[in-house]
Amino acid sequence: MQKKKILIISLKVKNKIANTNHLYAGNDYLVAQLLRKKFHTTIYEYSLLNCFEDLNKAVIKISKEVKPDIILFFDLESKPFLTLKSIKYLSNNFYLVNMCMDADLFVSNNNFYNKYMDYILTNSIYNFKPLIKKKSQHFDVGTFKSRKRKVKKKYDVVFLGTINKSNRKEYISFLKQKKIKVYDFGPGTSHGVVSPNEYYNIINRAKICLRFSSRDFKKDLPILRQDPLSLDRKFQHVGFLDYLSCGAFLLVEKMETLNVFTKNNCFKFFKNKEDLFVKINFFLKNNAKRKKISQNSYSVFKDYFQNKMLINLYNNLSNTRKIKNNSSFNFKDYYLFRYNQNNFLISTMKSKNLKSKIKDIFFILKFPYFKYFFLMKLAIKKLFKI
Repeated sequence: MQKKKILIISLKVKNKIANTNHLYAGNDYLVAQLLRKKFHTTIYEYSLLNCFEDLNKAVIKISKEVKPDIILFFDLESKPFLTLKSIKYLSNNFYLVNMCMDADLFVSNNNFYNKYMDYILTNSIYNFKPLIKKKSQHFDVGTFKSRKRKVKKKYDVVFLGTINKSNRKEYISFLKQKKIKVYDFGPGTSHGVVSPNEYYNIINRAKICLRFSSRDFKKDLPILRQDPLSLDRKFQHVGFLDYLSCGAFLLVEKMETLNVFTKNNCFKFFKNKEDLFVKINFFLKNNAKRKKISQNSYSVFKDYFQNKMLINLYNNLSNTRKIKNNSSFNFKDYYLFRYNQNNFLISTMKSKNLKSKIKDIFFILKFPYFKYFFLMKLAIKKLFKI
């Protein structure tokens, strides 16, 4: 069978692929590497220094030139630059795939764009409406290579991530006050940011790894990046792929997830600080039970992530069949999407030249409701150099 052509559209991915030191899971370039094994891939990187009008023209142009079987968007949910006219054209002429790894954050953008998609990859499939779920596959970004190492456990408890989100700092401080030996790594932590190689080494050397799902989007996100449909959500999906690839023992803050994880007993949930403290003490004392769950986690990595999930991805992309989009236009979805899109546009204006700024202002004015509101925000940003 002839290899299909995939056009990947993303903000920045080529430099990441070229830099072999980048091993962090959660990065889209690792997906690009996977696809290169089975498909002819072309990567188009757009620039947010261009105005929205030019961005849309450029994407349409490259699509016509490459004539791909599939167009894959890596970061459209977080960078909603495509207009209604553009997404309609692309949907009518190409098989579209959207990768939604932050579906909890950008609900409005996904509600709008995913109606025009043929296939959706997401780690939060339960966030979608029934019609969208039917064309979605559970997926996670990260390493699909085994990172498991036979090394001596050095750390009792490890947290890797940004500490200043929601209640993370509060939890870590609580555990330290309770004399739990917690080692925290990442932006704002006691031990700072680590290299990619150190990242996997730390996971392998930890007896217990922590993952926090609580979020406060009003606090954690800038005003111009806040989605009205996400603001009141208290949790966000967190990935397991990195940790399971190391056969790590995980304690995860309670959240919704797939049965494949819960039925295979590959990690344990905690509900609050006290529950976390109790479970840490229990599993530090019970090595056999902790190791059994760690073994389960690595088995899920091998059987589900490396096998079933990748086979589904390759098969679904190899057997694409364009189906006519019968979704009706929903003004509420479009209204909320344009609210987010205009906010995102404003957040990108600071670095643009004058010509691009003027074009983007006229783009905003095309949607009447935002006329005075957004012009006022722009004037305030300019006046006070926010």
